[in-house]
Amino acid sequence: MDNGSAQPIEKVSIIVSRGSLEGVYPGLIMANGASMEGIEASLFFTFFGLDAIIQKRMNSLKVATVGNPAMHMPTLLGALPGMSSFATSMMKKEMEKLDIPPVGEFQTKPRFLNRTDLKQIRIQSCGTNMMEIGVMPDESINAESADSCILS
Repeated sequence: MDNGSAQPIEKVSIIVSRGSLEGVYPGLIMANGASMEGIEASLFFTFFGLDAIIQKRMNSLKVATVGNPAMHMPTLLGALPGMSSFATSMMKKEMEKLDIPPVGEFQTKPRFLNRTDLKQIRIQSCGTNMMEIGVMPDESINAESADSCILS
């Protein structure tokens, strides 16, 4: 029964299932913001989102230009050779201006380590998906591997 007073949020789980640059950053930024507010945050990486925690792939994520309505350009133009690389370069330059770190740095060197009120961001990967794509646990950053893809 609601007595009219809102309960503070204590935990948040964010699922990252897209491996494009614009698909990974929202989860990272929201988890960081939650942590800064004293909320326990958990990032769960599954399917294509796993690219963001695989060491050899995390710093080469690209912007999806084909079939991305937010690009505000015809799909045919997005399919031109080099367009994804160009859009990725532009996005990375804008993020650098805003002092937003690269994906790998975001996850391995938190920006706010000196804050005493910062809660740890828990990083989990779907163990089933990791096995499906042939990635060994030592190939990813310090992510807990869930035995299944069910969040507890």
